[in-house]
Order: sequence, then structure tokens, then C-alpha cells
Amino acid sequence: SAGIALFPEHGETADALIRHANIALYHGRLSGSNSHSFFMPEMGESTDQRLQLQSDLRHAIDHDQFVLFYQPQVDLKNGCIKGVEALIRWNHPERGLLPPSDFLPLAEEADLIVSLDEWVTRDVCKTLRAWTEQGIAPPRIAINISPRHLEEPDFVEQFIALLAEYDVDPAVIEVELTENLFIRDPNMVAQKLQTLAAHGVMIAIDDFGTQYSSLSYLQKFPIHTLKIDKSFVWEIDREYRQHAIIKAIISIAHGLGLNLVAEGVETEEQLRFLEIQGCDEIQGYLISKPLRREALEELLIQGCGILPKS
Repeated sequence: SAGIALFPEHGETADALIRHANIALYHGRLSGSNSHSFFMPEMGESTDQRLQLQSDLRHAIDHDQFVLFYQPQVDLKNGCIKGVEALIRWNHPERGLLPPSDFLPLAEEADLIVSLDEWVTRDVCKTLRAWTEQGIAPPRIAINISPRHLEEPDFVEQFIALLAEYDVDPAVIEVELTENLFIRDPNMVAQKLQTLAAHGVMIAIDDFGTQYSSLSYLQKFPIHTLKIDKSFVWEIDREYRQHAIIKAIISIAHGLGLNLVAEGVETEEQLRFLEIQGCDEIQGYLISKPLRREALEELLIQGCGILPKS
């Protein structure tokens, strides 16, 4: 791709021309690869801010400005925390604590997503090591892995080596993937997931039923957990047609011997419906918002019984 700025219309100095060409390049890439785009003044301010944030993101990776939060996944039968999802936040020195939606798309665009994935995995390993030393029994920890990272030739080897470096039991790690990944290169994905599973790592499918659902990959790939997307759960209170979809997902998961986690549970009506239908675990603000490590440790020490009482 190419970004083009012309002298003198778009700048009279080398610095101005290069900056405007870079802005044009950024806009061209939004429309796909192998494109060219001429700079226009209206591209300016918002792109400048975005490029600055990308520069800040590179600096943040080098200077460890991130923090992990953990959202519990609770067993509906006994109220115990069975797992947690690791969720990254950026502790920006000027903008404060930023949610992933504010910077993960930028990381994808700037080809920084692999570095972020690796940071998350290493920090999870450090946490698990600390819990072992403190005598805290660790729950299953789900780590979101981007398609770009999984496609790295040495992804599996690097991932397993990192677990070994911190002496982490692979059985407490769950690699969480979105289902659109499975149509990109099914053979590559199958091979890598099978290798991970052979080492004892769990595999979860996020946002199930929202994109390119294919029942065939539930048999072909070594999947352990399905996650019901929050868009289905949020409609339980007001859209009864969603009930049939959720019942079908639960039936499929249990028929294949898979664990099932419902995301985005925010009301007791949603919880009770999922409980009646036999969903295994729930995750959402009704139970707990994402927590810093110290707050999660208090819940883990507390044990079970954190579900709302009927």
C-alpha cells in the first residue's frame, strides 16, 4: 500500500509531507491491502490522534503499562468459581484506564497484537506462579488469542515454552478463540489446536452462534468449552425467540460433552433461565465485574456460594 502527499499542496517541509503521506497510507489500508491513497485535509485531526495513540501503544508495550483484570465464571450447581477470563486494560498515563475496545483494534492495525497476546500470557503465568506460592488453588484461566497470533509459525512452541518457564500446569489454561478463525485456514488451525490439546491446554470458542457457525468444526477440532454470546443472553428478558436458540446451543454442547459458559449475565431472570436449561457456568455483571488480581484472590479464598439466592 502507498500513501501519497504532494508538494506544495500538502506541505512545504519534508516532515509535513511525510506525516501527511503516513495519514494517507493509514486511510488507504482501511480499505484493504494493495491500495494507494492521496492525502486530503479532512483526513487530518482524527487520524493524527489515532496515529499518536498507536505510537503511545508501542511505548506502552515497551514500558509495561498494562494490567490484567479477571472476570469469574461461576458453576451454576454450587456457586464455585470454576474459571476466570483474563481481560487486558491499558493504564494510559494521560487518558487513564482504557478498555480493550479502545486499543485492540489499533494494535491489530499497527501489527502489535502478537506482542499484546504474549504480554497477557506471560502475566497470567506470573499470576499462576504466585498463587502456587501462596497456596491458592487456581481456577481455569481463559486467555484470548488473536487469529494473527495463532497464525504465527512458532505460536504453539512459544506458548508451551512460556508455560514451562513458569512451571504452569497446562490444564488450568484455556485458549479462547472466536469462531471466524475456523474458516481462515482450517487445516492449520486444527493442527495447532490438536498440539495444544495434546499438551493439556483447554480450547474454548467465544461468541458461538454469532458468526460462521458450523457444527462440523465442533467434531473436527479439540474443543472443550463453548461460550454463549452475550447478545443472546441479553435478549432472554424480552425476546422469547432467543430461548429456542439458547436451548439448542445447550443441547448441542451437552450432546458433544462440552462445557458451556453463558456470557453477559446481568439479571436474575437470565440466570434462572440458564439454570433451568442446564447451562454449566455463567459470567457477567450479575455475579461480578472484571476484578483486579487482589480482589479475585479474596473471592477464591472465600470459596463457593457467590450466586444470588433465589
